[in-house]
Amino acid sequence: MKKWLQNKRHLPAIIYLAGLIALLILIAIFSLPLKVETQSFTAGVKKAINITYRIGEGELIPAVVPSEISDLKPRTPVTVYTSIEPTNNDSLRIETIYTSLNLYADDTLIYSCGQPGSYPKFLIDPPTIITIIPLPDSVARQELRFEYISPEERSAISLPKLVYGEASALLAAEFREYGISVLLAMFFLLIGIVMSGTACVLSRKLPSASIFIYLGLFALTIGVWAFGECPFTAFLFPYPALLYMMSYCGLFLFAPPFLRFLELALKPTRVFVFYVMRYFLSVLILIAFFLQIIGKVSLAHNLYLYNIIIPVMLLTVLGLAIREIVRFKNYTAKRFVLPTIVIIAFALLAILNYEIRFIESIILIFQIGAFIFFLQLATIGVRYVQEASRAISEKTILEIKIEDMNRQIDAQRKQYERLATNSEQVKAMRHDLRHQFTAFISYCESGDLEGLKQYLDKLADGLPLTITDSYCENYAWNAGA
Repeated sequence: MKKWLQNKRHLPAIIYLAGLIALLILIAIFSLPLKVETQSFTAGVKKAINITYRIGEGELIPAVVPSEISDLKPRTPVTVYTSIEPTNNDSLRIETIYTSLNLYADDTLIYSCGQPGSYPKFLIDPPTIITIIPLPDSVARQELRFEYISPEERSAISLPKLVYGEASALLAAEFREYGISVLLAMFFLLIGIVMSGTACVLSRKLPSASIFIYLGLFALTIGVWAFGECPFTAFLFPYPALLYMMSYCGLFLFAPPFLRFLELALKPTRVFVFYVMRYFLSVLILIAFFLQIIGKVSLAHNLYLYNIIIPVMLLTVLGLAIREIVRFKNYTAKRFVLPTIVIIAFALLAILNYEIRFIESIILIFQIGAFIFFLQLATIGVRYVQEASRAISEKTILEIKIEDMNRQIDAQRKQYERLATNSEQVKAMRHDLRHQFTAFISYCESGDLEGLKQYLDKLADGLPLTITDSYCENYAWNAGA
């Protein structure tokens, strides 16, 4: 890059690029405040106020949503009260997190979800349900009552935000909040399928391409997790139990292919630690899924243990990478240490966000980290392709030179074989010539000139009419000519 900047031929391009970036920044600074929104998608989204809740038959307690009520016994009734002032055709956003719900408007049941029998038996608690339901047509104040039953495996119940308004406006608000997560989920699903599928095909002829199989599986599991976890996908794919399994399957399964990819990418001197972590984690994942399937312990409950094991393993990988660089001067590890630090840092931030929730989206932090990780890998990949192309070109040139040398050696060998054959022929001709001189002398001594003439004519008829051409002193060239 430094050499490129020092090259004066690129100076106009640098000036043009810098000017373009500066112009775009100025345009953005003066344009962003002047935002124009379509009223049909933004107007009318209202928040419920004056919210209170009651635990069992206890007293009413003021609440601010979203929030969490903790220290609850399993299957504890929690009732939330609020009043709204809807207009005709208004809808209400509903979100339940591992709870059942009966919703009443002015003491009339208008919605029910999460009841026994409405979700698979292997799920201990109802899956998260996010939807939009129409409110009764009325312009008068309505009293809403949300009757929840707290989860079996959690000592807390989450109270979601309560917003209402036109359905299109509610959907637009959801997309503004979670649209980036949806798009990133689609990106990881696409790149995971394409990368792993292409690598499977290429690995038959190029074994080193197998590393991209694990990278593709890593991207695919991130996409599955993000798609199942993102609240907006509930409107695109209204299957709560399936989204629950996608969320936790993707989250639990992303680590093994990621560890395998790092093992192949870093090429550590000692791979024993990677083997131990990978197989240990795989066994724990199988146990977690088995307990979920038989309905004993949910994947959501085992997530607390998973959030401890994964940071320990990621920090161990980072330590091994640094050790490879410092002690063994591992150039490959040096290349991948920065992307490894990035993905580990964002993974730890995502786990921390899951516990203390400093931003609303659970998955966005890790998605951004994974996206940066793949961009860094793309840069490394471009550099790798350049080096591989250079190596292939050098190999091709060397193969051509070797092939040319082999051709010359083969031609020389044939020429030498011809010389050896000619040498034998010369010896035979020398032997025959000795006898012919004896015959000449005999004819001369006897004065038989007619006999000598006939003998010479006979010898002339036996001589070959063609000879081997000689173009130069190089036997190989003469042989190939």
